[in-house]
Amino acid sequence: MRAEVTYLRALPDHQYAGIGVGSGVLLSGEGTVGSVPLFVYSPLLGANMHGVYGVHVNGVNIKGLLRLGGLSSVGVRVDVPLR
Repeated sequence: MRAEVTYLRALPDHQYAGIGVGSGVLLSGEGTVGSVPLFVYSPLLGANMHGVYGVHVNGVNIKGLLRLGGLSSVGVRVDVPLR
């Protein structure tokens, strides 16, 4: 479960970019620190700052995401409508 707030800004030619912050709770029953379950301290582990860049072309949305924090990641997402 993740909660994020992202400020998006429209750019020319069907592009957009944004920055934001977020955190989340890992609901996995695996992992503890001492006797403390993972989900108790996971909001600190999942806290992040992120940036996003996307473009919408012919009904297809392509988005790149860079997340910096305890669980840093880089991702690309392609949304294609089913017709």
